Amino acid sequence: MPLELIPGWLFGVSSARVKPELQGKIIRYQRECFRVLWQTFQANTLSIAEKPVQTAPLTGLAQIREMVK
Repeated sequence: MPLELIPGWLFGVSSARVKPELQGKIIRYQRECFRVLWQTFQANTLSIAEKPVQTAPLTGLAQIREMVK
């Protein structure tokens, strides 16, 4: 397994299937992954929401559809 894939693999490990002494570490790692992913997606969502929406000019059939609405 390539080294860069190990963090994602660990994220999917069931803590019930590892040695009891490792379960706490796996659970803590997974919670931290959830927290970091949440923060990253929230930051991306906010930055996307702040950008103005640019629409392409309507042409042909799209113009007709808009006129009918």
